[in-house]
Amino acid sequence: MPTYTMTNKSTKKSEDMLLSYDKMKEMVDSGKWDREITAPSIIGGTSNDSGKLPEGFKDTMREMKKKHPLGKGADHLI
Repeated sequence: MPTYTMTNKSTKKSEDMLLSYDKMKEMVDSGKWDREITAPSIIGGTSNDSGKLPEGFKDTMREMKKKHPLGKGADHLI
């Protein structure tokens, strides 16, 4: 479910709420809440292993390559 920033009209206090779209519309339509338009949250950052594939996954790709030697789909992964 998405997170919406909702402002209580009587207290002018904003809260981040995890709501379905229908529940958010219901709250706005009741006249007690306003929805604030904010920038979306983007998941980002770096991983601890610098983007390296796990060895178990590479082993699986090597096995696939042995069974299908003419296939080129996994060449860039191993």
